Amino acid sequence: IAGQRPADDPRIPMIAAVGARLFDRPYTHLDIGANIGMFNITMAGRPEVRRSIGVEAYDKYVELAKVLAFLSKVDNAEFHCAVGGEDSLPERLGGRTVDLVTIYSVYHHIRNKERFLADLVALKPAYVMLEMASQPECYEGRTWESELERIARELGMPYGQVLGQSADYAR
Repeated sequence: IAGQRPADDPRIPMIAAVGARLFDRPYTHLDIGANIGMFNITMAGRPEVRRSIGVEAYDKYVELAKVLAFLSKVDNAEFHCAVGGEDSLPERLGGRTVDLVTIYSVYHHIRNKERFLADLVALKPAYVMLEMASQPECYEGRTWESELERIARELGMPYGQVLGQSADYAR
């Protein structure tokens, strides 16, 4: 399917390895820009993941993600329709906090980044993993590195680490 990552998405084992190093207990994962939910469904199937929550702006994808989770017999994945920066993520998630947030290839699409980052702060994640577009036009002329510094400052997360650079989309 156009726009979908392969079934053997190399990000999953990487995130699982990072999660195993970061947490000594099952953790709650939130993916912003969940698309049809396959990433969440796969993450939810991992024993170290208590719950995997997907947020997607396109309502038809959210409906499909719920069906795919049901068909996969995965009951610890949930999906919500919301637009980052416009809809309140803390409200959508019922005031719950999350441990690990993944934001892959979607941050540059969010119009109201300030509100989005404020929503993330309210969710109190321990860690945030981003896949950033590298083109300066995605960040009003700023580099992805300076945008990452801005994100870290807004989230109160002073430490960052680049884990890799992907060949697709130059991210």
